[in-house]
Amino acid sequence: MFNTKTTKSVLLVAIMLVAAAGGALAAAPTVDTETTNTTTTSDLTDAGTQAYNDTTSSLLAWEADSPNSSVEITQDGETLYTASPDFYSSTDTGSDGNPDLWYYNVSLADDGSDYDGLEVGAGESVTLNVTFVNDTTAATSDTTNISYTYSNTDTRALIASENAESEDTEAGFFGGFSLASLNVFSDTSDDTEDVGTVLSTDSTTVTQNTTQVQLDTLNSNLTTAFSESTSDASAGDLVWSSYTQLTIGDDSQYVPVYYQTANEDHEWLNTTEDTYATISSDGQTMTIHNPDALLDDGQSSATMNVTTVGDESLGYMNARSMLTADQYDTSGGAYWTALGAGVDYNGNPTFVSDALEA
Repeated sequence: MFNTKTTKSVLLVAIMLVAAAGGALAAAPTVDTETTNTTTTSDLTDAGTQAYNDTTSSLLAWEADSPNSSVEITQDGETLYTASPDFYSSTDTGSDGNPDLWYYNVSLADDGSDYDGLEVGAGESVTLNVTFVNDTTAATSDTTNISYTYSNTDTRALIASENAESEDTEAGFFGGFSLASLNVFSDTSDDTEDVGTVLSTDSTTVTQNTTQVQLDTLNSNLTTAFSESTSDASAGDLVWSSYTQLTIGDDSQYVPVYYQTANEDHEWLNTTEDTYATISSDGQTMTIHNPDALLDDGQSSATMNVTTVGDESLGYMNARSMLTADQYDTSGGAYWTALGAGVDYNGNPTFVSDALEA
């Protein structure tokens, strides 16, 4: 005969052991949408939308029955944001006088700048996934998953470049030897690891209103290659040892690359209309300006392929092709000076998949 008393006794002992080990049974976190215990509610909720705005931010608020909660935001499995904030409020939902529910929130800029590695085309939307962890100090903890949409403006696109390819130093007859290694004027230090030439190939969507494409170098080798190519540059200098080729449909064009900012003395470049690129001082960002100029009249949007090479000269023929493009009005001394600086003595490198990521 089934002993009901014994079963109830065992269950009671189990509950008492759980309480002794860690208090009440834990529950999964929930998005804070109530105003009973707090006046703050979450702007971002499951199946909601965060729309681009360059001056505002959205609150992601939740509650957990632990004072050690955390949050992680991902896109396609890649982590964009993590935080373990201090709780800003707590409450006792029982009658023992001790807090048993804690409240958290984080502020996320609506321009997407808090998302490290966000990828989204101009005028497009992507899904962001959120995981709330109830107790980060527990060996295993309850979690809650939600997702929301990030809706981007059509004036900019974001690329996160992390699968770059590095130069194959074992390729070719010389097995890693290059004419560059004979350059007695090189500033490369023996103490600095030379990652060689690095290639990044990416794509995004641009529209007739897109004024910027921001490429973030999540791959540390690409960052180093950009930094090496600008190590002796001053703001406004043309960078001939890193270059960018943009392709829309069957049309490809090399664009001028500057260090930090375009040179206002270069009258052949109209910075409000012509397409050009800039490399940031830390080598972590390349920004392509005025990509909309590459679209045909009447073309509302298009896929733009971005080929970026760090720490490799553009080359004479490619420089000539770039400077004679319809966008740029180069002539006379500026033309020949630019071409001279673009001569490439290092040949065309062979690339291999780069496993090193940031």
